[in-house]
Amino acid sequence: MATQNSWNNKISDAKSQIVLNAGTNTINIGSDASANAVNVATGAAAKVVTVGSTNGASSLALKFGTSDFSLASASGTVISALDTGQVTMPLQPSFRAYLSSTATDVTGNNTEVTVIFDTEDYDIGSNYNTGTGIFVAPVTGVYSFTAAVYLQGLLSTHTLLNLWPYAGATTPVSIVCNPYAMSISGELQTLAPILIKLTAGDSVKITIKVTGGTKVVDFLGGSNYTYFSGHLVS
Repeated sequence: MATQNSWNNKISDAKSQIVLNAGTNTINIGSDASANAVNVATGAAAKVVTVGSTNGASSLALKFGTSDFSLASASGTVISALDTGQVTMPLQPSFRAYLSSTATDVTGNNTEVTVIFDTEDYDIGSNYNTGTGIFVAPVTGVYSFTAAVYLQGLLSTHTLLNLWPYAGATTPVSIVCNPYAMSISGELQTLAPILIKLTAGDSVKITIKVTGGTKVVDFLGGSNYTYFSGHLVS
């Protein structure tokens, strides 16, 4: 049977559990006008804290005033929400890398080449490798990628360009027939937005293959020319 201790105002039963209102009455904790802190499960020991119910009729409202709201883990802030409505997720996997200098005579004769975007603008979570050009998914989910490769040296004999992501199986994402016809003075920047569902540990890289001519096609270096970016969507 639950008992009330007038010294510490705790309600406990024989199992050292705290039970407040097992019935249908409203429970108010820290609802007075004072500015005192309200601490719940803040001790050093590991705990499982449950707020709310998955009952179909249940609802949960977390509210805050003119200060900001944050949800943090041991790794840092997971979600940060300003009182003006902006929400950021500072630990969400995200990266952007680019080819720093021009790679010359890499394809054109049906050679498929992995593009090594060797310089990072940013890499939240450290999931992209500048030495291999490979992104490894840290968690299972849907990812959005964008790849751009600026080609130089295209000839009138080149008839097919493949821009492929590799994610467990090589699947063409962007195919340009007769790339020379779409270029100016033998140059062409090809773009590919990619949406892929990945399993944790899956890798993604970008490959290029130009066919129908000689191996004279270059990848132009530079942050705005040849780049690869991506982030976790959901």
